[in-house]
Amino acid sequence: MKLTHLKKTVSGLALLILSCSSQFALAQDCHCQDNVKFVINKIEANYSGFTDKVTSSNKAAYEMLKDSLLKRSVDEKDFASASCVNLIQKYIAFFKDGHMYTSQYMQPPAIHPDTIRNQFKSWPKINYSKAGFIKYLQATKKRKPLEGIWTIADQSYSVGLIYEKGMYNAFIINADSLYWMPGQVKFKIPERPNTKAVYYLRNHTSDTVAVSFKTPEQNVIETGTYGFWYKTDLKTGKAVSAWKPVNTAPNNQVVSFTRLNDKTNVLTIKNFDSRYLRAIDSVVKANAGLLGKTDNLIIDVRGNGGGADISYRSLKKYLYTDPYRIIGVDYWCSPDNVEKFNLLTKDMDFPEESRKNFKRYADSMTVHLNGYWSPFAEIIEEKMDTVLTYPKRVAVLMDENCGSTTEQFLMDPVSNSRKVTKMGQHSAGILDYASLHGIHMPCGYLDINYATAKSRRIKMGKGIDNKGIQPDIILDKNIDWIDYAQKYLEK
Repeated sequence: MKLTHLKKTVSGLALLILSCSSQFALAQDCHCQDNVKFVINKIEANYSGFTDKVTSSNKAAYEMLKDSLLKRSVDEKDFASASCVNLIQKYIAFFKDGHMYTSQYMQPPAIHPDTIRNQFKSWPKINYSKAGFIKYLQATKKRKPLEGIWTIADQSYSVGLIYEKGMYNAFIINADSLYWMPGQVKFKIPERPNTKAVYYLRNHTSDTVAVSFKTPEQNVIETGTYGFWYKTDLKTGKAVSAWKPVNTAPNNQVVSFTRLNDKTNVLTIKNFDSRYLRAIDSVVKANAGLLGKTDNLIIDVRGNGGGADISYRSLKKYLYTDPYRIIGVDYWCSPDNVEKFNLLTKDMDFPEESRKNFKRYADSMTVHLNGYWSPFAEIIEEKMDTVLTYPKRVAVLMDENCGSTTEQFLMDPVSNSRKVTKMGQHSAGILDYASLHGIHMPCGYLDINYATAKSRRIKMGKGIDNKGIQPDIILDKNIDWIDYAQKYLEK
Protein backbone atom coordinates (compact mmCIF):
# COMPACT_ATOMS: atom_id res chain seq x y z
CA MET A 1 0.00 0.00 0.00
CA LYS A 2 0.96 3.61 -0.30
CA LEU A 3 3.12 5.50 2.16
CA THR A 4 1.29 8.32 3.89
CA HIS A 5 2.19 10.75 6.63
CA LEU A 6 0.58 13.58 8.56
CA LYS A 7 2.23 16.63 9.98
CA LYS A 8 2.50 17.15 13.71
CA THR A 9 -0.30 19.63 13.72
CA VAL A 10 -3.69 18.70 11.79
CA SER A 11 -4.06 22.25 10.45
CA GLY A 12 -0.95 22.18 8.35
CA LEU A 13 0.40 25.43 9.75
CA ALA A 14 2.50 24.26 12.70
CA LEU A 15 6.12 25.44 12.66
CA LEU A 16 8.92 24.89 15.12
CA ILE A 17 11.38 27.31 13.54
CA LEU A 18 13.48 29.71 15.52
CA SER A 19 13.79 33.14 13.94
CA CYS A 20 17.19 33.91 12.48
CA SER A 21 18.76 37.35 12.46
CA SER A 22 18.66 39.47 9.31
CA GLN A 23 22.43 39.73 9.40
CA PHE A 24 22.84 35.95 9.12
CA ALA A 25 20.36 35.69 6.24
CA LEU A 26 22.13 38.44 4.33
CA ALA A 27 25.50 36.87 5.00
CA GLN A 28 24.25 33.76 3.27
CA ASP A 29 23.04 35.90 0.32
CA CYS A 30 19.66 34.23 0.54
CA HIS A 31 16.43 36.14 0.91
CA CYS A 32 12.76 35.62 1.61
CA GLN A 33 11.83 35.76 -2.06
CA ASP A 34 14.17 32.85 -2.80
CA ASN A 35 12.16 30.59 -0.50
CA VAL A 36 8.78 31.89 -1.67
CA LYS A 37 9.67 31.33 -5.33
CA PHE A 38 11.05 27.89 -4.51
CA VAL A 39 7.88 26.79 -2.73
CA ILE A 40 5.63 28.01 -5.54
CA ASN A 41 7.73 26.29 -8.20
CA LYS A 42 7.93 23.01 -6.30
CA ILE A 43 4.20 22.86 -5.59
CA GLU A 44 3.31 23.65 -9.19
CA ALA A 45 5.70 20.97 -10.47
CA ASN A 46 5.12 18.20 -7.93
CA TYR A 47 1.88 18.45 -5.94
CA SER A 48 -0.48 15.62 -6.90
CA GLY A 49 -3.54 17.78 -6.31
CA PHE A 50 -2.44 20.90 -8.17
CA THR A 51 -4.65 20.46 -11.24
CA ASP A 52 -7.62 19.64 -8.98
CA LYS A 53 -7.08 22.66 -6.75
CA VAL A 54 -6.17 25.25 -9.43
CA THR A 55 -8.90 25.23 -12.09
CA SER A 56 -10.36 27.62 -14.64
CA SER A 57 -12.77 28.93 -12.00
CA ASN A 58 -10.04 30.06 -9.56
CA LYS A 59 -6.94 30.38 -11.76
CA ALA A 60 -7.14 34.19 -11.81
CA ALA A 61 -7.40 34.32 -7.99
CA TYR A 62 -4.45 31.93 -7.70
CA GLU A 63 -2.29 34.06 -9.99
CA MET A 64 -3.23 37.22 -8.08
CA LEU A 65 -2.27 35.58 -4.78
CA LYS A 66 1.01 34.34 -6.19
CA ASP A 67 1.95 37.74 -7.65
CA SER A 68 1.03 39.49 -4.41
CA LEU A 69 3.15 37.16 -2.27
CA LEU A 70 6.14 37.43 -4.59
CA LYS A 71 5.96 41.24 -4.53
CA ARG A 72 5.68 41.33 -0.74
CA SER A 73 8.58 38.90 -0.39
CA VAL A 74 10.92 41.44 -2.01
CA ASP A 75 10.65 43.65 1.08
CA GLU A 76 11.27 40.72 3.46
CA LYS A 77 15.04 40.30 3.47
CA ASP A 78 15.12 37.79 6.33
CA PHE A 79 14.00 34.43 4.98
CA ALA A 80 13.54 33.01 8.51
CA SER A 81 11.43 35.84 9.92
CA ALA A 82 7.88 35.10 11.00
CA SER A 83 6.56 37.55 8.39
CA CYS A 84 8.37 35.70 5.58
CA VAL A 85 7.13 32.34 6.81
CA ASN A 86 3.63 33.81 6.92
CA LEU A 87 3.85 34.58 3.20
CA ILE A 88 4.59 30.92 2.51
CA GLN A 89 1.74 29.89 4.79
CA LYS A 90 -0.68 32.15 2.91
CA TYR A 91 0.29 30.36 -0.29
CA ILE A 92 -0.12 26.93 1.32
CA ALA A 93 -3.52 27.91 2.76
CA PHE A 94 -4.90 28.32 -0.78
CA PHE A 95 -4.81 24.54 -1.28
CA LYS A 96 -6.65 23.58 1.94
CA ASP A 97 -4.65 20.37 2.24
CA GLY A 98 -3.30 19.14 5.56
CA HIS A 99 -0.59 17.25 3.70
CA MET A 100 0.97 20.52 2.57
CA TYR A 101 3.01 22.31 5.22
CA THR A 102 6.41 23.60 6.21
CA SER A 103 8.62 21.99 8.84
CA GLN A 104 12.03 22.54 10.38
CA TYR A 105 14.75 20.04 9.51
CA MET A 106 17.69 21.62 11.36
CA GLN A 107 18.42 24.12 14.10
CA PRO A 108 19.46 27.64 13.03
CA PRO A 109 22.37 29.34 14.81
CA ALA A 110 21.91 30.93 18.21
CA ILE A 111 20.18 34.32 18.24
CA HIS A 112 20.59 37.10 20.76
CA PRO A 113 17.48 37.25 22.99
CA ASP A 114 16.99 40.95 22.28
CA THR A 115 16.71 40.17 18.56
CA ILE A 116 13.88 37.73 19.24
CA ARG A 117 12.04 40.10 21.58
CA ASN A 118 12.42 42.96 19.13
CA GLN A 119 10.89 40.91 16.31
CA PHE A 120 7.65 40.42 18.26
CA LYS A 121 7.54 43.71 20.17
CA SER A 122 4.55 45.01 18.19
CA TRP A 123 2.47 41.85 18.76
CA PRO A 124 -1.11 42.61 19.96
CA LYS A 125 -1.28 43.00 23.71
CA ILE A 126 -3.85 43.30 26.48
CA ASN A 127 -2.45 45.60 29.11
CA TYR A 128 -3.20 43.83 32.36
CA SER A 129 -0.69 42.77 34.97
CA LYS A 130 -1.57 39.64 36.92
CA ALA A 131 -2.56 41.69 39.97
CA GLY A 132 -4.58 44.10 37.84
CA PHE A 133 -6.42 41.28 36.10
CA ILE A 134 -7.27 39.60 39.40
CA LYS A 135 -8.75 42.91 40.60
CA TYR A 136 -10.82 43.10 37.40
CA LEU A 137 -12.10 39.55 37.92
CA GLN A 138 -12.96 40.15 41.55
CA ALA A 139 -14.77 43.38 40.73
CA THR A 140 -16.78 41.93 37.83
CA LYS A 141 -19.84 40.21 39.31
CA LYS A 142 -21.30 38.97 36.00
CA ARG A 143 -18.15 37.92 34.23
CA LYS A 144 -18.24 35.38 31.42
CA PRO A 145 -17.72 31.70 32.38
CA LEU A 146 -14.24 31.28 30.89
CA GLU A 147 -12.82 34.54 32.19
CA GLY A 148 -10.03 33.86 34.64
CA ILE A 149 -6.40 32.78 34.89
CA TRP A 150 -5.46 29.54 33.16
CA THR A 151 -2.25 27.49 33.21
CA ILE A 152 -0.79 24.47 31.44
CA ALA A 153 -0.02 21.35 33.45
CA ASP A 154 3.59 22.21 34.33
CA GLN A 155 2.63 25.87 35.03
CA SER A 156 5.39 27.18 32.76
CA TYR A 157 2.76 29.18 30.86
CA SER A 158 -0.23 30.99 32.28
CA VAL A 159 -2.70 33.24 30.51
CA GLY A 160 -5.58 35.50 31.37
CA LEU A 161 -8.79 34.83 29.47
CA ILE A 162 -10.83 38.00 28.97
CA TYR A 163 -14.06 38.34 26.99
CA GLU A 164 -14.78 41.01 24.41
CA LYS A 165 -17.38 41.09 21.61
CA GLY A 166 -17.99 37.36 21.25
CA MET A 167 -14.34 36.37 21.68
CA TYR A 168 -12.17 35.20 24.56
CA ASN A 169 -8.62 36.53 24.23
CA ALA A 170 -5.88 34.65 26.07
CA PHE A 171 -3.02 36.99 26.97
CA ILE A 172 0.28 35.99 28.51
CA ILE A 173 0.68 36.36 32.27
CA ASN A 174 3.70 34.11 32.64
CA ALA A 175 5.81 32.54 29.87
CA ASP A 176 9.40 32.30 28.66
CA SER A 177 9.86 36.11 28.45
CA LEU A 178 11.61 35.55 25.14
CA TYR A 179 9.22 34.51 22.41
CA TRP A 180 6.26 35.44 24.58
CA MET A 181 6.09 38.51 26.80
CA PRO A 182 3.42 39.48 29.36
CA GLY A 183 0.27 40.86 27.77
CA GLN A 184 0.79 39.33 24.31
CA VAL A 185 -2.20 37.46 22.88
CA LYS A 186 -1.48 33.70 22.81
CA PHE A 187 -4.80 32.36 21.48
CA LYS A 188 -8.42 33.36 20.78
CA ILE A 189 -11.53 31.28 21.46
CA PRO A 190 -14.96 32.24 20.07
CA GLU A 191 -17.77 32.22 22.61
CA ARG A 192 -19.51 29.32 20.83
CA PRO A 193 -18.83 25.98 22.57
CA ASN A 194 -16.86 23.15 20.92
CA THR A 195 -15.55 25.49 18.27
CA LYS A 196 -12.33 26.42 16.46
CA ALA A 197 -9.71 28.63 18.06
CA VAL A 198 -6.80 30.57 16.63
CA TYR A 199 -3.63 29.46 18.40
CA TYR A 200 -0.30 31.28 17.99
CA LEU A 201 2.84 29.18 17.96
CA ARG A 202 6.33 29.85 19.22
CA ASN A 203 7.24 31.98 16.22
CA HIS A 204 3.80 33.66 16.36
CA THR A 205 2.46 31.99 13.22
CA SER A 206 -1.13 30.86 13.59
CA ASP A 207 -2.90 27.51 13.60
CA THR A 208 -6.63 26.84 13.70
CA VAL A 209 -7.40 24.18 16.30
CA ALA A 210 -10.45 22.38 17.60
CA VAL A 211 -11.29 23.41 21.16
CA SER A 212 -13.25 21.32 23.64
CA PHE A 213 -14.00 21.37 27.34
CA LYS A 214 -12.99 18.33 29.37
CA THR A 215 -15.31 18.85 32.35
CA PRO A 216 -18.97 19.89 32.67
CA GLU A 217 -17.83 22.97 34.64
CA GLN A 218 -15.72 24.05 31.64
CA ASN A 219 -12.59 24.50 33.74
CA VAL A 220 -10.28 22.39 31.53
CA ILE A 221 -9.77 23.37 27.89
CA GLU A 222 -8.17 21.14 25.25
CA THR A 223 -6.53 23.17 22.47
CA GLY A 224 -6.13 20.48 19.83
CA THR A 225 -2.63 18.98 19.75
CA TYR A 226 -1.29 21.86 21.86
CA GLY A 227 -2.46 20.35 25.11
CA PHE A 228 -4.65 21.31 28.04
CA TRP A 229 -5.25 24.54 29.94
CA TYR A 230 -6.53 24.45 33.52
CA LYS A 231 -8.50 27.22 35.19
CA THR A 232 -6.90 28.27 38.45
CA ASP A 233 -8.16 29.47 41.81
CA LEU A 234 -7.47 33.20 42.13
CA LYS A 235 -6.27 32.84 45.72
CA THR A 236 -4.16 29.69 45.62
CA GLY A 237 -3.13 29.70 41.96
CA LYS A 238 -3.85 25.96 41.80
CA ALA A 239 -6.04 24.24 39.20
CA VAL A 240 -9.67 24.10 40.30
CA SER A 241 -10.18 20.71 38.62
CA ALA A 242 -8.39 17.46 39.37
CA TRP A 243 -9.10 16.20 35.83
CA LYS A 244 -6.12 14.69 33.99
CA PRO A 245 -5.99 13.09 30.54
CA VAL A 246 -6.24 9.32 30.55
CA ASN A 247 -2.94 7.84 29.42
CA THR A 248 -3.21 4.18 28.40
CA ALA A 249 0.37 4.25 27.09
CA PRO A 250 2.63 4.54 30.19
CA ASN A 251 5.65 6.83 30.08
CA ASN A 252 4.49 8.28 26.76
CA GLN A 253 5.20 5.03 24.92
CA VAL A 254 4.10 5.11 21.29
CA VAL A 255 2.58 1.63 21.53
CA SER A 256 1.39 -0.25 24.61
CA PHE A 257 -0.87 -3.12 25.61
CA THR A 258 -2.97 -3.12 28.78
CA ARG A 259 -5.17 -5.90 30.19
CA LEU A 260 -8.14 -4.22 31.87
CA ASN A 261 -9.69 -7.51 33.08
CA ASP A 262 -10.28 -11.05 31.82
CA LYS A 263 -12.78 -9.72 29.25
CA THR A 264 -11.10 -6.64 27.73
CA ASN A 265 -7.66 -5.54 26.52
CA VAL A 266 -6.50 -2.11 25.35
CA LEU A 267 -3.97 -1.56 22.56
CA THR A 268 -2.80 2.05 22.28
CA ILE A 269 -0.92 3.25 19.18
CA LYS A 270 0.04 6.92 19.08
CA ASN A 271 1.97 6.93 15.81
CA PHE A 272 2.07 4.79 12.66
CA ASP A 273 5.40 6.17 11.44
CA SER A 274 7.59 3.53 9.82
CA ARG A 275 10.22 3.87 12.58
CA TYR A 276 7.63 2.34 14.96
CA LEU A 277 6.73 -0.57 12.67
CA ARG A 278 8.89 -3.06 14.55
CA ALA A 279 7.65 -1.83 17.93
CA ILE A 280 4.01 -2.24 16.89
CA ASP A 281 4.67 -5.70 15.44
CA SER A 282 6.56 -6.67 18.60
CA VAL A 283 3.81 -5.59 21.02
CA VAL A 284 1.11 -7.32 18.99
CA LYS A 285 3.18 -10.50 18.74
CA ALA A 286 4.05 -10.48 22.46
CA ASN A 287 0.36 -10.30 23.35
CA ALA A 288 -0.92 -12.73 20.70
CA GLY A 289 -1.91 -15.17 23.45
CA LEU A 290 -4.22 -12.69 25.13
CA LEU A 291 -5.55 -11.37 21.81
CA GLY A 292 -6.38 -14.94 20.83
CA LYS A 293 -8.54 -15.72 23.85
CA THR A 294 -10.02 -12.42 25.14
CA ASP A 295 -13.52 -11.38 24.06
CA ASN A 296 -12.99 -7.65 23.72
CA LEU A 297 -10.32 -5.31 22.39
CA ILE A 298 -10.11 -1.53 22.53
CA ILE A 299 -7.73 0.00 19.97
CA ASP A 300 -6.95 3.58 20.95
CA VAL A 301 -5.55 5.64 18.05
CA ARG A 302 -6.56 9.07 19.34
CA GLY A 303 -4.02 11.70 18.37
CA ASN A 304 -2.34 9.37 15.87
CA GLY A 305 -1.55 11.63 12.92
CA GLY A 306 -0.45 8.87 10.56
CA GLY A 307 2.74 7.40 9.17
CA ALA A 308 3.07 4.36 6.90
CA ASP A 309 0.28 1.96 6.01
CA ILE A 310 2.53 -1.03 6.60
CA SER A 311 2.70 -0.13 10.30
CA TYR A 312 -0.77 -1.55 11.00
CA ARG A 313 -0.18 -4.80 9.10
CA SER A 314 -0.12 -6.94 12.28
CA LEU A 315 -3.57 -5.69 13.34
CA LYS A 316 -5.51 -6.57 10.21
CA LYS A 317 -6.00 -10.27 10.95
CA TYR A 318 -7.61 -9.46 14.32
CA LEU A 319 -10.18 -7.21 12.63
CA TYR A 320 -10.93 -9.13 9.46
CA THR A 321 -14.42 -10.61 8.94
CA ASP A 322 -15.17 -10.35 5.19
CA PRO A 323 -13.40 -9.53 1.93
CA TYR A 324 -13.39 -5.81 1.19
CA ARG A 325 -12.33 -3.44 -1.56
CA ILE A 326 -9.61 -0.80 -1.31
CA ILE A 327 -9.70 2.12 -3.74
CA GLY A 328 -6.33 2.72 -5.42
CA VAL A 329 -4.22 5.85 -5.87
CA ASP A 330 -2.34 7.58 -8.69
CA TYR A 331 1.12 9.11 -8.30
CA TRP A 332 2.14 12.32 -10.04
CA CYS A 333 5.39 11.57 -11.85
CA SER A 334 8.01 14.31 -11.59
CA PRO A 335 11.78 14.13 -10.99
CA ASP A 336 11.36 15.23 -7.37
CA ASN A 337 8.67 12.63 -6.74
CA VAL A 338 10.81 9.93 -8.33
CA GLU A 339 13.59 10.94 -5.94
CA LYS A 340 11.22 10.40 -3.00
CA PHE A 341 11.05 6.70 -3.81
CA ASN A 342 14.75 6.45 -4.58
CA LEU A 343 15.39 7.74 -1.06
CA LEU A 344 12.91 5.25 0.42
CA THR A 345 14.84 2.35 -1.10
CA LYS A 346 17.55 3.20 1.45
CA ASP A 347 15.21 3.57 4.44
CA MET A 348 15.93 0.56 6.65
CA ASP A 349 12.81 1.14 8.75
CA PHE A 350 10.97 -0.61 5.91
CA PRO A 351 11.29 -4.34 5.23
CA GLU A 352 13.20 -5.51 2.16
CA GLU A 353 10.05 -6.25 0.16
CA SER A 354 8.82 -2.67 0.60
CA ARG A 355 12.18 -1.26 -0.45
CA LYS A 356 12.10 -3.37 -3.60
CA ASN A 357 8.64 -2.00 -4.35
CA PHE A 358 9.91 1.56 -3.91
CA LYS A 359 12.60 0.86 -6.52
CA ARG A 360 9.91 -0.42 -8.88
CA TYR A 361 7.85 2.73 -8.27
CA ALA A 362 10.82 4.99 -9.02
CA ASP A 363 11.65 3.14 -12.24
CA SER A 364 8.05 3.17 -13.48
CA MET A 365 7.46 6.82 -12.58
CA THR A 366 10.57 7.80 -14.54
CA VAL A 367 8.92 6.35 -17.64
CA HIS A 368 5.70 8.30 -17.01
CA LEU A 369 7.10 11.78 -16.22
CA ASN A 370 4.60 14.66 -16.30
CA GLY A 371 1.67 12.32 -15.93
CA TYR A 372 -0.05 10.05 -13.40
CA TRP A 373 0.93 6.43 -12.80
CA SER A 374 -0.38 3.78 -10.43
CA PRO A 375 1.14 0.55 -9.13
CA PHE A 376 -2.35 -0.65 -8.21
CA ALA A 377 -5.48 -1.81 -9.95
CA GLU A 378 -8.49 0.54 -9.89
CA ILE A 379 -9.93 -1.50 -7.04
CA ILE A 380 -7.88 -3.82 -4.82
CA GLU A 381 -9.59 -6.70 -3.01
CA GLU A 382 -8.36 -7.53 0.47
CA LYS A 383 -9.08 -11.15 1.29
CA MET A 384 -7.76 -13.40 4.06
CA ASP A 385 -8.05 -17.17 4.44
CA THR A 386 -9.08 -17.14 8.10
CA VAL A 387 -11.54 -15.22 10.29
CA LEU A 388 -10.28 -15.32 13.86
CA THR A 389 -12.72 -16.06 16.67
CA TYR A 390 -11.06 -13.60 19.04
CA PRO A 391 -11.39 -10.81 19.72
CA LYS A 392 -15.16 -11.04 19.28
CA ARG A 393 -15.83 -7.32 19.65
CA VAL A 394 -13.55 -4.36 18.98
CA ALA A 395 -13.93 -0.67 19.77
CA VAL A 396 -11.65 1.77 17.96
CA LEU A 397 -11.25 5.17 19.65
CA MET A 398 -10.70 8.02 17.20
CA ASP A 399 -10.66 11.82 17.20
CA GLU A 400 -10.06 14.88 15.03
CA ASN A 401 -6.29 14.38 15.26
CA CYS A 402 -6.43 11.03 13.44
CA GLY A 403 -5.23 11.68 9.90
CA SER A 404 -3.49 10.27 6.86
CA THR A 405 -2.44 6.64 7.42
CA THR A 406 -4.62 6.45 10.53
CA GLU A 407 -7.58 7.38 8.35
CA GLN A 408 -6.56 4.64 5.90
CA PHE A 409 -6.62 2.27 8.87
CA LEU A 410 -10.07 3.54 9.88
CA MET A 411 -11.37 3.34 6.32
CA ASP A 412 -10.14 -0.12 5.35
CA PRO A 413 -9.62 -2.82 8.01
CA VAL A 414 -11.70 -1.00 10.65
CA SER A 415 -14.78 0.16 8.73
CA ASN A 416 -15.01 -3.11 6.79
CA SER A 417 -15.12 -5.30 9.89
CA ARG A 418 -18.35 -6.54 11.47
CA LYS A 419 -16.47 -6.83 14.76
CA VAL A 420 -15.65 -3.14 15.04
CA THR A 421 -17.46 -0.12 16.43
CA LYS A 422 -15.77 3.23 15.84
CA MET A 423 -16.16 5.61 18.79
CA GLY A 424 -15.21 9.22 19.44
CA GLN A 425 -15.07 12.20 17.09
CA HIS A 426 -14.66 12.55 13.32
CA SER A 427 -11.14 12.18 11.93
CA ALA A 428 -8.98 14.97 10.49
CA GLY A 429 -9.91 14.58 6.83
CA ILE A 430 -6.37 14.50 5.39
CA LEU A 431 -6.10 11.52 3.07
CA ASP A 432 -7.34 12.22 -0.46
CA TYR A 433 -3.94 13.60 -1.43
CA ALA A 434 -1.25 11.61 0.32
CA SER A 435 2.17 9.93 0.17
CA LEU A 436 4.16 12.80 1.60
CA HIS A 437 7.47 14.16 0.34
CA GLY A 438 9.62 16.93 1.82
CA ILE A 439 12.22 19.07 0.06
CA HIS A 440 14.72 21.45 1.70
CA MET A 441 14.17 25.11 0.87
CA PRO A 442 17.25 26.86 -0.60
CA CYS A 443 17.81 29.23 2.33
CA GLY A 444 18.01 26.56 4.98
CA TYR A 445 16.15 25.23 8.04
CA LEU A 446 12.77 24.55 6.41
CA ASP A 447 11.23 21.85 4.25
CA ILE A 448 8.20 22.22 2.03
CA ASN A 449 6.09 19.07 2.38
CA TYR A 450 3.40 18.03 -0.09
CA ALA A 451 1.43 15.03 -1.37
CA THR A 452 2.67 13.00 -4.33
CA ALA A 453 -0.41 10.78 -4.83
CA LYS A 454 -4.17 11.24 -5.08
CA SER A 455 -6.92 8.77 -4.32
CA ARG A 456 -9.35 7.56 -6.93
CA ARG A 457 -12.04 8.21 -4.33
CA ILE A 458 -12.00 11.82 -5.51
CA LYS A 459 -13.33 11.14 -9.00
CA MET A 460 -15.88 8.75 -7.47
CA GLY A 461 -17.22 11.58 -5.30
CA LYS A 462 -16.10 9.80 -2.12
CA GLY A 463 -13.35 12.16 -0.96
CA ILE A 464 -12.90 12.75 2.76
CA ASP A 465 -10.55 15.76 2.86
CA ASN A 466 -11.76 18.51 5.20
CA LYS A 467 -14.66 16.24 6.22
CA GLY A 468 -13.09 13.23 7.86
CA ILE A 469 -14.41 9.77 8.73
CA GLN A 470 -17.38 9.66 11.08
CA PRO A 471 -17.49 7.41 14.16
CA ASP A 472 -20.37 4.98 14.68
CA ILE A 473 -20.84 6.40 18.18
CA ILE A 474 -20.03 10.04 18.94
CA LEU A 475 -18.46 10.51 22.37
CA ASP A 476 -18.43 13.71 24.38
CA LYS A 477 -14.93 14.79 25.32
CA ASN A 478 -15.74 15.27 28.98
CA ILE A 479 -16.20 11.54 29.62
CA ASP A 480 -13.66 8.73 29.98
CA TRP A 481 -13.63 7.06 26.56
CA ILE A 482 -11.80 3.93 27.69
CA ASP A 483 -14.37 3.41 30.44
CA TYR A 484 -17.26 3.97 28.02
CA ALA A 485 -15.82 1.54 25.45
CA GLN A 486 -15.19 -1.11 28.09
CA LYS A 487 -18.76 -0.94 29.40
CA TYR A 488 -20.14 -0.93 25.85
CA LEU A 489 -18.18 -4.04 24.85
CA GLU A 490 -18.86 -5.93 28.08
CA LYS A 491 -22.61 -5.26 28.32
